[in-house]
Amino acid sequence: MRILSPAKINLFLQITGKRPDGYHDLVSLMCCVGLYDTISLTFGVKETSVSCCHPDVPEDETNLAGAAALLFFNTLNINDGVKISIEKQIPVGAGLGGGSSNAAAVFLGLNRYYGYPFSPDKLISLGRSIGADVPFFIFRNIRMATGDGGLLNTESK
Repeated sequence: MRILSPAKINLFLQITGKRPDGYHDLVSLMCCVGLYDTISLTFGVKETSVSCCHPDVPEDETNLAGAAALLFFNTLNINDGVKISIEKQIPVGAGLGGGSSNAAAVFLGLNRYYGYPFSPDKLISLGRSIGADVPFFIFRNIRMATGDGGLLNTESK
């Protein structure tokens, strides 16, 4: 299964304070742009693994895409694995949300493959535990975000 994983930009960003957890409180208007990583999911493997040809992308448990797969399987209470290959086009560390988008793409792909066991709200909840931007990439359309960026206006703009 191949999934396009979009980058995002903040059309508007206002920092409103700093939180005790180290994140900033913010108000932002985010949208996807036409720059994509490609995520390939290969099923029928015993363990979850991540590969990427970009030297700055981790291929261990710190990779958000791999963490998303493990969380999905644990929450579904199944002992499956998936091979995740990431073809990077989104610049690493550029604030375009590449890692968060990759995690959301894995959630969406696994949810489709396993017959949609989780609602969008459940995927958002799972995504939020991986990273503040992951819920935005579950929706994949323009959204107003508040708090640490993970609280989204649920109506499409």
